[in-house]
Amino acid sequence: MDPELTYQNIKIQIQELQEEIKKNKWDVNLCPEIMGKKNVFGSIDEISKLAKETGCSFCIDFAHILARYDQHKFAELKEAFPQKNWHCHFSGIEYSKEKGEKKHKKTLTEEWQNLINNLKNLDKNITIINESPDPVNDSIEGLKIYDNTK
Repeated sequence: MDPELTYQNIKIQIQELQEEIKKNKWDVNLCPEIMGKKNVFGSIDEISKLAKETGCSFCIDFAHILARYDQHKFAELKEAFPQKNWHCHFSGIEYSKEKGEKKHKKTLTEEWQNLINNLKNLDKNITIINESPDPVNDSIEGLKIYDNTK
């Protein structure tokens, strides 16, 4: 499907869902996610535009960004998502340069250090959900690294 038509379809669906949420007085935030596969909807620009135009929230998935762009793009994210609260996903990832994301894996210590060092000075309220195959132990390692940067 044409990327602009895809965007408009998703935007309409988000708006309809928001109306239903409001009508039912549900406490729900819609958070379209930045995706890791290069040929699907969910680029940084598309999710940022969707959040700006609909007022929905967003999910910054750093593993997906690495898979899609071959780098984490911290400066671009800060500009694209000026909101104070960030909902994020993170894990190690196996990817190919041609198609992007293949699968999630345990997060390497260096990957945690890079993420935390780049996020700690952004002046954001950041929630990170770990999506590795071992999320509990992986998150514990991330918290230890975070505690050592204070």
